[in-house]
Amino acid sequence: MLILTNSSRQKLGKNEVLIFDRQILHTGKWEQYRNGSGLIELRARNAIYEVHFSADIYTKDVGVAQLAIGVDGTPLAETYMTSSVDGLNNVAKTTAIKTNDDVVYISVINVGSTHVMVNHSSLFTKRTA
Repeated sequence: MLILTNSSRQKLGKNEVLIFDRQILHTGKWEQYRNGSGLIELRARNAIYEVHFSADIYTKDVGVAQLAIGVDGTPLAETYMTSSVDGLNNVAKTTAIKTNDDVVYISVINVGSTHVMVNHSSLFTKRTA
């Protein structure tokens, strides 16, 4: 189990990943995170993980703020989170991720065409099977 958060707001450009700087809880060896990296490593082979993400997001640019949970750099369509211009919105998504014989890397990615301000973010992963 791994719980990550941030101590400060971040501005993400297009295709940039969110960097977490605080590890709240880490049990076991099946999830790994290096401070200053945007990648969370899911190490258990042939396993299922629950992944939960929440944050306050907004943009001052024309357009909408969009984040998504990504697996090996590819955003998962079912995890897209959207906020309108100048509106601070709390967004949250939960998904299940199955690993095979390889290590899987997850991240939170700015998938929109505008800069996104991210505040009070939290990511929680738990191996369920």
